[in-house]
Amino acid sequence: MAWIRGPGRLLVCSDLHGNVEDFRAVVRRFEAEADACLLLLGDLLHGPELEAEVWAEEYRYLGEHYVDASEVLWREFVALRGRYPGRVASLMGNHDHAHIGGPVVSKFFEDEAAHVESKMTAEEVVALREGLRGLPYLGVSSCGVAFTHGAPPERPFTLETLAMVEVSRYRGIPLWGMYDVDWFGELLWRRGSSAEGPGRFLEYLEASIPELPCEVVVHGHEIAREGFAIDHPVTFNLSSSFGMERGRKVVLRLELEGRYRSAAELRVELLPLYG
Repeated sequence: MAWIRGPGRLLVCSDLHGNVEDFRAVVRRFEAEADACLLLLGDLLHGPELEAEVWAEEYRYLGEHYVDASEVLWREFVALRGRYPGRVASLMGNHDHAHIGGPVVSKFFEDEAAHVESKMTAEEVVALREGLRGLPYLGVSSCGVAFTHGAPPERPFTLETLAMVEVSRYRGIPLWGMYDVDWFGELLWRRGSSAEGPGRFLEYLEASIPELPCEVVVHGHEIAREGFAIDHPVTFNLSSSFGMERGRKVVLRLELEGRYRSAAELRVELLPLYG
C-alpha cells in the first residue's frame, strides 16, 4: 500500500512503458514543486523498438514515436526515489508483474520481460526483480483519492487480501484469465467498471482503512485519447504517456490538503506534461 498524506501536492502519471523522455518531463514537473509527492500508476516497463518509418506506417495509433528505454527508466526511477525518500512511489502494473511471476506479455516482443532483462547485467536483473516485488498494489491519499493500475476490482477484499498476494504464482495463467482468477488479477488487468463496482471497491477500501476514507479512484492501464476518461462518476482513467500524442499527454496535480469527491472534480487538476 502506498500511503500519501499532505501537506503539499501530489503529481500522478500513468503507463510510461519505457518512455524515458516522458519520465524526465514528469520529474521536471515534480522537482519544480518544493513539497510535492510523485506517484506513478504502474507499467513503467516495456515499449517498442521500431524505426520511425515503421511506426508511422503501422503504429501511428499508439501516439508519438519513441524507442523503449525501460532499463534506463528503471535506473532513473530508483535513483529519484533515493533522492526523495518517502516522496516518490510507483504502483505495480501488469507489465511490471511479468518480471516476477505474472503472465508473459508480448505486445512488441514474444516475451517483453525477457527482452528488457537481456539488456541488463545479471546483477541489475536481480535488483530489478527485488525492486518490483516491493512495489505497492494500491495507493490511498489524504485528499480522498485512491489509486489502482487497472480499473478498480469488484471482488471483496481487506488489507489481509493484499498481504496474502503471491505475485509469483500467475506465470501460467493466460492474459484473458487474469480477470477471473482472483482480486489481484482484476487489480492489474481490469478495463472498465460496472455501474456498482467502483462504489463497492471504495466501501471495501474504507472498511479496511477507515483513517483515510476515499471517494474517487484514479487508474491507468487503458489509453484515453484526450488524456483522461470518466467512465463512472467516481473513477478517473488517467492516460499520461503510452499511446498518446505529445500535445495531449498530461499529469494530474492534486492538493493533498483538499478533498475530491467525484471524478469530474479531477478534470480541472490536469496539467500538460509538456509546455
